Amino acid sequence: MLGGTVEVHPQGYGHAAHPGGLGARLPAGAEPKTGKNRLHLDLRSRDLTTATAQALALGATRADEIYAGGRWQVLRDPEGNESVSSALV
Repeated sequence: MLGGTVEVHPQGYGHAAHPGGLGARLPAGAEPKTGKNRLHLDLRSRDLTTATAQALALGATRADEIYAGGRWQVLRDPEGNESVSSALV
C-alpha cells in the first residue's frame, strides 16, 4: 500500500523498504496473540475513498463494527488483524 518492497528474513522478521530510504523492521512474536495487536498503523490520505479501495484490493477487509463514523475507515489486514485505518486529511 505504501510502495517499496517487503522481505521476510530467515530469522522470521519482516523488513519493509521504501525507495525514499525509509524502512521498517517488523518482528514476529514468538507467542500467540492473546490481546490487542502489537502494531497499529494509522495511514493518512487526502482521498479516503481511493485509499480504502486500494487497501481492500490488496486484501484488507472492513471493520465497521469497530468504527463506522465516516471520518476514517478501520480495516483488517489479510490475516484479520485490526491494523489499518485510512484517515481523511
